[in-house]
Amino acid sequence: MQNLSQVVVDGLYYKPSSSNFKTVDAVVKRSTDTWDFFQMTVGKSKELDASNLSDMLTNMNLPNSVTPRLHFVVSEDKYSAFKLTKKNWPPKQSQAASRLQLYIVKGVYNFDPVAGVGRKRRRTTSS
Repeated sequence: MQNLSQVVVDGLYYKPSSSNFKTVDAVVKRSTDTWDFFQMTVGKSKELDASNLSDMLTNMNLPNSVTPRLHFVVSEDKYSAFKLTKKNWPPKQSQAASRLQLYIVKGVYNFDPVAGVGRKRRRTTSS
């Protein structure tokens, strides 16, 4: 993901080509000053390491004016009990992770065993 800030297009969903990123599964550049990072998990807990996150943000060369937002997308059945453990937290003011906004969101999906991929489920309400 290095130098990603120079090549990404606003609004497109980017997934790293390698799985060695400890904190990020996907990236979306919302605007010139807001980037969304996503970490999907089906576990009951996840560790957030300020040093790893700062290294990743620094390597991406994001300008200081950018607000990085990290969204932990937690499966629906684990959401209410989900625990986020933090290592080296809070980040030092000099670290890139210090300007991070953190969100924990519920991911609602169905698994399609034929296609082998998750699909979004539409929720309907009756009136």
